[in-house]
Amino acid sequence: MAEGPMLVLGATGGQGGAVLAALLARGARVRALVRDPVAGAARRLADRGVEVVAGSLNDEGSLAAAMDGTAGLFALTTPFEAGVDAEVEQGRRLWPRRGGCGCGCPTCCSARWPGPTSTAGCRTSTAKR
Repeated sequence: MAEGPMLVLGATGGQGGAVLAALLARGARVRALVRDPVAGAARRLADRGVEVVAGSLNDEGSLAAAMDGTAGLFALTTPFEAGVDAEVEQGRRLWPRRGGCGCGCPTCCSARWPGPTSTAGCRTSTAKR
């Protein structure tokens, strides 16, 4: 396993939580970006040894801080809160930072990939738009 922690977005939910559990099972160090670090779900992550940091996909400063020193990134975005355009913007905030975190090939999952397809999917890629 890499020396730095793996950053998992969406760690308090189903997909991100499953990725986080798999990483912990392999002995990886994990950092989770959460909106509210004192919420019950975030505290339960901390109790499992996860480094919990506060932030948002809409806040470039918190993204930069969360990615600092990480070995990899699992990013989860959805169009449900603010629409597809907002999801695309979140992706644009993430991808320029991937080089800074040392992630050669980050993984991004979307409930609806912001592109020409209409199906859900996960891709290991750089931003398409």
